[in-house]
Amino acid sequence: MEGKRKPKKKTKTQGSRWSEDRTKVRLGCRPFGAGIKHYAEKKSIRFTPTTIYENVRKLRYFSETFENLKKAKMITTTDPRHMGPDEISAFFRWMIKDRALGTSTQGSYTKTLKSYLEFWGNTIIDQMAEDDEIIIKSADGDSEIRALTIDDVREIFATADTIDGYKGIMIRLLLALGFSTGCRPNELFGAEITDINVKAETFFVRHPKGEGSWGQREKVNLIRKDMLVKIERELNARKDHLKSVGVVSKFVFVNPKTGLPYTSGAMQRYKRLVEERSGVTFRIKDLRPTLLTLLVDEDLSLLGAASKQLRHARTNNTEKYYLKIDKRRAVRQALGDRWEKNSIE
Repeated sequence: MEGKRKPKKKTKTQGSRWSEDRTKVRLGCRPFGAGIKHYAEKKSIRFTPTTIYENVRKLRYFSETFENLKKAKMITTTDPRHMGPDEISAFFRWMIKDRALGTSTQGSYTKTLKSYLEFWGNTIIDQMAEDDEIIIKSADGDSEIRALTIDDVREIFATADTIDGYKGIMIRLLLALGFSTGCRPNELFGAEITDINVKAETFFVRHPKGEGSWGQREKVNLIRKDMLVKIERELNARKDHLKSVGVVSKFVFVNPKTGLPYTSGAMQRYKRLVEERSGVTFRIKDLRPTLLTLLVDEDLSLLGAASKQLRHARTNNTEKYYLKIDKRRAVRQALGDRWEKNSIE
């Protein structure tokens, strides 16, 4: 019968978690960009303001990229509900060939795009990965587990003390909190003032890894008493500074200009100041394995307690984690100066 259209079948890109409500949302002539506000509103319930801010920033950048790709006739749609292999392949070519992005950035961008498309019911990235049409890089980039030496840690903290102003307060507080808890960077960035209890020596992990699925909020110990004084000092300095500029915020690592938490990128820039002045190259996440090695200090009977502090699901995870570090440390100690016997200089 003419004039009566058959219902459209769900395409492969729409996936099994398709929401009928989202098929009816009008996204206009620039659908990728128009859909960002819907994504941010829904995700704000589950994720920290910092995460939402960074994802929205990336997605707006992607929106312009997809619009340019469409103008160049390299893709046919910018609607996140209908993007298929052509759109994803073009995006990967843009990351790898046009922009020459590093592995870590590729992984981060892919993770954000995947989350956005799946919000609109589109699982094309997973499907292409399963079919070996694309290779999803790790967002962590360099996944090597590295532990700093105690001398490196001392140099890092001594150098952080030389950084003036509010950025010095922020990086010192981040280092002390990370080294005292063994928490992951993203578990620290969105922390709130009420999460830190110096008197009880506890920290509430408000945004754990796996948040929204398997991750559980819980309190951990501020395990190093030498960090308690530093944490309390910097919290007081933070309070005084914010009061002087008329800012009130519940967030620990707050940007006085916005009242929101600093982005991870901003905190990483402050960390780089410490690297440049100290000469010690490190990652904020290196504090976690460093704390573990110093807690255990070759006494494997302590792995059970250390596992609870790091919130590993199983003790054997902590053991594997520790032994990887210990193995590299043993090799470095045994072979570290052997090159001197056959130096080419």
